[in-house]
Amino acid sequence: MKRKDIFKTTGRKIMLMSMSIVIGTLITFAWVTEMIFSRTLLDAVDQRLYTHKNMVLREAHITYEEEKVVEVVLPAPLTKELINYVWQGEKLVKDSPHLYKGSTTYPQFPKTSKIGSGENMDYERPVTIKDSKYYYRGIQFMLDDCKVQLLLNINEEFLFILQLRRALQIAFCILVLGALILAFYLAKWALRPLYEMYQKQARFIQDASHEMRTPLAVIRGKLELLARKNQDSIYEHFDELSGMMSELKGIEKMNKDLLMISKEDMKGVLEVKSLSLRKFLDEIAELYGELAGFREIEFTYQGIQEDVTVNWDQDKMKRCINILLENAIKYSESNGRVMLQAQKQEKGIRLIVSDKGRGIKEEEMPYIFERFYRSNEVRASGMEGSGIGLSLLKSLCYTMGIKIKVESKYQEGSTFILEVPLRMTK
Repeated sequence: MKRKDIFKTTGRKIMLMSMSIVIGTLITFAWVTEMIFSRTLLDAVDQRLYTHKNMVLREAHITYEEEKVVEVVLPAPLTKELINYVWQGEKLVKDSPHLYKGSTTYPQFPKTSKIGSGENMDYERPVTIKDSKYYYRGIQFMLDDCKVQLLLNINEEFLFILQLRRALQIAFCILVLGALILAFYLAKWALRPLYEMYQKQARFIQDASHEMRTPLAVIRGKLELLARKNQDSIYEHFDELSGMMSELKGIEKMNKDLLMISKEDMKGVLEVKSLSLRKFLDEIAELYGELAGFREIEFTYQGIQEDVTVNWDQDKMKRCINILLENAIKYSESNGRVMLQAQKQEKGIRLIVSDKGRGIKEEEMPYIFERFYRSNEVRASGMEGSGIGLSLLKSLCYTMGIKIKVESKYQEGSTFILEVPLRMTK
């Protein structure tokens, strides 16, 4: 599978998973909201029905004559919209002045929620009756041997529920559309670091292979030469052996630097101890002063007049300065100039390494700390180096809490500034 296909497939899976969660959550929310709203409205209606039922049970009076109902007296309803019917068997003995509106003359209660048995069944649970375009909430119960039915029209309540349902449907569509757009961008945002890491890994493998290929090719060529002249003494091929040793040392140094970068990236550990800053920098300046002299480069060191005690990781700090000074000398021409400066700040030490060498092009600045990165110009010149020095510098500085600043102009030189804290924390 191609690289782009992998990330597209993963992005679609993330979007699908996100949308499934969002849609499921919205459906659940809409269902719960409608249920609570409907239940609240119907509970208010049911409360009125229960209240009037209790009034009927307490205050109603039925007059019989030879087991036939001749008069039914019901209490005045709490609301004028209340509809009531009193049945003795299949005969209506009392009805309400408010007419039932529906496809039938009288309401048809569902045969559910029955309590009791035989003729004394008591229908005590309120039910919803849908008849044509009308909705009623009703309750029926037994009073002596008569069945009493109480109803309230709930068309208005159902209209509220339908309006809420439409509002939830519109909100659902809007939120799903918004969630789809958001999921698309979130999937791209979530995969961006992985994509960049994938690209860096691919570039790292490519660059590492390129850097290893040259010294290995040199070693192989010299070994093939020695194999063809196996009768010669070792002294006759001292130059070839010396060249192979030099190439092997370069590979060994590169592997060592890569291992150090890996350790710093995973979990950098500091070995902090108290140092005399003056003594520490003097030793480094003396070493690189001699090295610059061999290259006919002017080396200048400006230290701090007063001695300062710092708590640093000596080895890692020295490695950082070495990287900068080695690069400054390497990329400077004869009769060039390299300077190491130390300045005391309020909360730390500022170390400055500057040169008047070839400098860095503006378009190359974002890539100088990437592993194995070397400009095309440097690669074409055949200059020694692996391109991992500044990458190691960045990792070490991150571990030690050092801020790096770079200023450079092409063909004018470069300046690297390290803002080092007085006390490094482990």
